[in-house]
Amino acid sequence: MDNLEKKSEFAKFLKRNSVKLLISVLFGLTIFLLIFFLNDRTLLSATNGAFYAFMSLFIVGVMSFITNRGFFDIVGYNVLKLGHFFMPKRFEEVKNLNGTYDYTKMKEFKRKNDRFVCLIYLSISALFLVALITLYVILKVT
Repeated sequence: MDNLEKKSEFAKFLKRNSVKLLISVLFGLTIFLLIFFLNDRTLLSATNGAFYAFMSLFIVGVMSFITNRGFFDIVGYNVLKLGHFFMPKRFEEVKNLNGTYDYTKMKEFKRKNDRFVCLIYLSISALFLVALITLYVILKVT
């Protein structure tokens, strides 16, 4: 794969996940601004806001990675079976599944397309980590 193909794949990835990128930035900024403005608007509250924004997006990124690896497939399959028990018409696809293996194979295609989604959340959390370190250094120096 040459450099041009990698750039086009990256552009497709960003285009396909631009909404998730925008939502994660807005989510982090909302957390940061809420903590900053609801407290006493000091450098310490800005540091706390950056920390909570970093940690929340980091946790979302790690959970996205774990989920994409199939860790919660048994839970997902059992929720579908329970939904089929209560609403059989709505959950018709469960009849075709013979167990969690079939459910996992059904989810494989989606996982191939979304295997790097966790990088969106982790990269935005890294930006808040840089802001956190910068604010902390400024706090300790002054």
